[in-house]
Amino acid sequence: MNVSEVARECKTERKVVENYFTILEDLPIATRLPVFTKKAKHKTVVHPKFYYFDAGVYQTIRPKGPLDTPELIGGTAIETLVYQELRAINEYERLIMRFIFGEL
Repeated sequence: MNVSEVARECKTERKVVENYFTILEDLPIATRLPVFTKKAKHKTVVHPKFYYFDAGVYQTIRPKGPLDTPELIGGTAIETLVYQELRAINEYERLIMRFIFGEL
């Protein structure tokens, strides 16, 4: 997700768009997944992935154009669903570890 590009398409300032995305993250509506980099040799332009909270809602509210195929839309929805499942498993494991080590 490139915030500057979104701001350019919406014809608004980048800071306003950044604030809206921050609001979506503060409410549990969306999350950003930062790009994994491990000692990159050269600096590349990378942007975090933006995931909406529910794949079904994403498919419903997403604007559809004449060039969109069901595979394209479905692929993004499945990617979101996998991300949600991995995130839930991660949080569950974190909760178990806190319970085992007496932090709860």
